[in-house]
Amino acid sequence: MDKNKVVLLIPSLNPDEKLINLIKDLKKEEFDNIVVVNDGSKQECLHYFDQIENEFNCKVFTHFKNLGKGRALKNAFNFILNSFDDFKTVITLDSDGQHKVEDVVKLAEKFEDVEERTLGLGCRKFGKKDVPFRSKFGNIFTRMLLKVLCGISCSDTQTGLRAFTKQTMKEFMDISGERFEYEMNMILATKNKDIKIVECPIQTIYIEENKSSHFNPIKDSFKIISRLFAVFFKYTIASILSFLIDIGFFALFVAITKNWASENLYIILSTIFARVISSVFNFLVNKNTVFKQKEKNPKFFIMYFSLVIINMVLSAVLVDVFVKYCFFQEIWAKILVDGVLFILSFVVQRDIIFRSSKKKAKIKTAKANADMESLEGEIQVENLSLNSAEENTLKEKNETILNAECDNIAKEENDFVVKEKSKKLKTKKVKNKKEKSAFKTEENILKENNSSINAENVQYDDKVGGGN
Repeated sequence: MDKNKVVLLIPSLNPDEKLINLIKDLKKEEFDNIVVVNDGSKQECLHYFDQIENEFNCKVFTHFKNLGKGRALKNAFNFILNSFDDFKTVITLDSDGQHKVEDVVKLAEKFEDVEERTLGLGCRKFGKKDVPFRSKFGNIFTRMLLKVLCGISCSDTQTGLRAFTKQTMKEFMDISGERFEYEMNMILATKNKDIKIVECPIQTIYIEENKSSHFNPIKDSFKIISRLFAVFFKYTIASILSFLIDIGFFALFVAITKNWASENLYIILSTIFARVISSVFNFLVNKNTVFKQKEKNPKFFIMYFSLVIINMVLSAVLVDVFVKYCFFQEIWAKILVDGVLFILSFVVQRDIIFRSSKKKAKIKTAKANADMESLEGEIQVENLSLNSAEENTLKEKNETILNAECDNIAKEENDFVVKEKSKKLKTKKVKNKKEKSAFKTEENILKENNSSINAENVQYDDKVGGGN
């Protein structure tokens, strides 16, 4: 098994030292690709995420606030698909130490050669005495409902140790559910999406009566059970609406045909017309809304109306048998027989008539893979054909860049020279101005000295002249 092709995904809320121990054990088994989701943990727990990121090189994906396990898984799936190129399997496990590393290895090995559309489940056994009652009862109850209402066999509906192929992970990206119900919705989606479930037996471990679990027994259990009943509930609502439509159109056709048809004929005609309309309505609702069969194929219509005819015949025959041989009253016989046929009809429509086509799902996956391989091949061919052209283009770009840089350097040198010359000229001008100013000052001083000398000469001449 190539562990480099396995990505481990651990959603975590308010972890403790058990998360660190789990990461250490996983690293010892040489699992290098580990993604941990911090789903809005408390401030005092953040140092655990810093430790596994810095010390063990895990990728930590952080939610600012707690968004629930379902949202944590979906956001992490998206992160992995965008961040990891060469991986084959993603395995999710809990951060509280309830999943042993040897079980992770066992599931990864079992999942190595599975088909693209496969979901792997690490399944526990609930017959042990140390299993908490709420966990034992919850799993047994949901397992029974899953089988009866949805026709899906699964021995552990609430396991957090799961394996996904890349294709399966993509299929589960658009499934509803933000908290723990998302894990149940995955199992429910395997039927419509035609995804195979592969189970792998693992150890049954509950630490401290499973006190570290963030599963809300009331809120989360209600969401899970409501999802299990959702299909049957919609089937029941569709049947009630069809019944009301049947009665309404029957009354309408009776009012229309009563005046011109014979006494027996107008009832037969009204029954047939009303039943055809209500059956078409029921077929469309069951196909598109209840069982969500999007494939367009006349076989669904043929199979459905064959079932309608069989139900009508069985209802008439069985009611007659119960009345004649079991001494039932007609009304009670009708209620009993049609009630059983109602449930059987649900199972037949779910598992036979509107079941998704495996062939179509496989073709869709194969086509997607083929398109991807074809695209990769085209890219490789384009890369090979463009290698020489790219080299020449790169050389031209490098030469252009080099020449431009040389021109810039030369320009900068010229600018520097001009600036230096300009500075020198400015210095000379300032010096000349200073010298000129000094010269003028000296000239003024000389003029003043000459004036003084002339004045003294005049005084001297006056004295000499006066003496004579």
